[in-house]
Amino acid sequence: MKKLFFTGLITLLPFTLTLIIVLYIINLFTDPFQAPVEAMLEYYNLLDHPFLFFSGKDVLTFSSKTLALIALFAFIVLIGLLGHMVIAKTFLRFSEYVIARIPIVNKIYKIVQEAVLTLFNPKSASFSQAALVPFPYPGVYTMGFISLKQSSEKHNANVLVFIPGTPNPTAGFMLSFKHEEIIFLEMKIEDAVKFVISCGTANTEIR
Repeated sequence: MKKLFFTGLITLLPFTLTLIIVLYIINLFTDPFQAPVEAMLEYYNLLDHPFLFFSGKDVLTFSSKTLALIALFAFIVLIGLLGHMVIAKTFLRFSEYVIARIPIVNKIYKIVQEAVLTLFNPKSASFSQAALVPFPYPGVYTMGFISLKQSSEKHNANVLVFIPGTPNPTAGFMLSFKHEEIIFLEMKIEDAVKFVISCGTANTEIR
């Protein structure tokens, strides 16, 4: 019975946590717009009638959240479309120019921008190879990424390695190691990133 219970728990937990996270994100994006959408639906007497075992208020809340989410999605798509136009690009460049003149905010924006471009740009070539490096002290090895296209034949040259944090790989350390200190891995960068994000629990072979 105990074994069956834990098997069921392991099976349901990922679905439950995923549902909780998705609902949290939906509420996070729709809550600011829920009140005006509900007011509009109530004013026109739309979608506020009981349905099955749901009360009129429940139907109104669900409808307002759904409409707010659809409107937000359409707005984001529109912004993406405008992003390809000259006027929008000019506005974005002007916005970045203004942000670059604001102390502290400009540093935060630059860090966030670089992290987003690194994670979501499929053409990004920030890392060339995964490796194991002696960190935080000799004898202990940590997953790292060779940050530059450097020849493996330059044994005397120091190699720059980015050591990511876990489970957040956008924060970490940029350190320099001697070539002979590094264990170069024959694994894809994507697999190495999954390994880091999953705190080592991903089904990835380190070789």
